[in-house]
Amino acid sequence: MEKLISKTPTPVWHLFNSLLQTHFSVGAVLAGTARGEVWVDDLYDPQVGYAITTEGYYLTGNISKVGVYPSLKELIPHSAYLVLDPIGWESVLSQVWDNPFARKHLRKNYQLETLKVTDCLNRVPNNFQLGPIDRNLLAKTDLQNFHEISHRINEWESAEDFLQRGFGHCILHERAIVSRCIVDCVEADRCEIGVGTDIRYRLRGLASLVVAATVAEALRRGFRHIGWHCLASNKGSIAVAEKVGFTERKQYVAYSGELPSENAGDLSTEEYSEWARHYEHASEYRLGYALLAAGAWALSGDTERALKNLERLTDISWDGKVEWVEHNWMLSSLHGILPYELILSRLRENKHMNTTV
Repeated sequence: MEKLISKTPTPVWHLFNSLLQTHFSVGAVLAGTARGEVWVDDLYDPQVGYAITTEGYYLTGNISKVGVYPSLKELIPHSAYLVLDPIGWESVLSQVWDNPFARKHLRKNYQLETLKVTDCLNRVPNNFQLGPIDRNLLAKTDLQNFHEISHRINEWESAEDFLQRGFGHCILHERAIVSRCIVDCVEADRCEIGVGTDIRYRLRGLASLVVAATVAEALRRGFRHIGWHCLASNKGSIAVAEKVGFTERKQYVAYSGELPSENAGDLSTEEYSEWARHYEHASEYRLGYALLAAGAWALSGDTERALKNLERLTDISWDGKVEWVEHNWMLSSLHGILPYELILSRLRENKHMNTTV
């Protein structure tokens, strides 16, 4: 496999053509307007392509090119969030990827039809402020939930790059960012956006306002194709998309070791429990899966088993970050519980020990 390091040859664009219709982030990387990598088996007669974007990993092309399998297995990381095109790659997945614990799940792609929510500023509740994510906003690093913004900005080449080519809006309330919508990538007249709302402020219509404001800005800038991706299980995301004016264009499958849930009610108690058992099995081989097991057990309502799995992460051999536990939405039901706080303290001690050795 060869890595593209300059202008993308036309044959490579053609190889990724079917992905480009749905996944605008792939086009952004090919065009050089977004961070990422593109690999092909041959630059001028490509049969197999592999792309890394801030939104995921994408494998496309001729499945019969078995000679590239070893190279793909070296390239695709265990933690990849992988989309296959065509789906037939699933039959040889174990030969090109070293993640036996990944599972497939359904996702949805929406694209804007007609903006239905207008006059956003007049719809904002009292004591809330809707405004752009601009240089002034990025200077307010002391705002609560600022990390939700900075995380997305870090996916661009730099903050300056975002300010030049990106855009977004957020809603503030009492020094906190309570809802935000940011463009994930741009390429020609296409862009994709993502949204997030503090769990304490959901079901108030804030997400639809911040999304509508961002869509209006995209249209003002001349974007004709505005994309939106979400898990098929995320009813809240789907409702916001449809309310603002997006329509479903395609359902597709992704493969990942991650839990296919972004909110506590996305899956049933039984489904969360089944995923927790799956992660416990996986953690026998990779300790990091104990964190996902803890999250799934917490979402199922089994606090004892959630804490038991978190306790395993206090082993000095775990190379994860305390923040992965502390800011993990799946573990929100454990906040304030003494055993959970003690585990956090031990994780911080381990981190301090590792940085001073």
